[in-house]
Amino acid sequence: MQFLKKDENSKKVDSSTERKILKKIPFALLIGTIIPLLAVGAVHLYDQFNPSVIVNQLPHAADNSTELFFYMMIGLIIFYWTMVLTVALACVIMIIMKGPIYTADSYPLSHKDRPSGQ
Repeated sequence: MQFLKKDENSKKVDSSTERKILKKIPFALLIGTIIPLLAVGAVHLYDQFNPSVIVNQLPHAADNSTELFFYMMIGLIIFYWTMVLTVALACVIMIIMKGPIYTADSYPLSHKDRPSGQ
């Protein structure tokens, strides 16, 4: 028994825009991840080679602004991934919606000849 059948009279709409966006998603995820990580690396290198930092400082007594910046960039990456994956999900839904119509088996109505329910 076949659960869903394609409707022969359904129109299939071109979904090339959604497919173009889906092809760009991995690149967008990569760029959106690399840029904040490069910023974190630049701040870390600046702190390592900054001559104003006291050399005898304990590792756990480091400036909290660098650590805060690191956590902010991690949050930015997670937020960006969420937004890009939401766009990808919307594209997949649009591709499915623009596809052919599927119909299920119809059941006979008991009140087909009496639409008012009498």
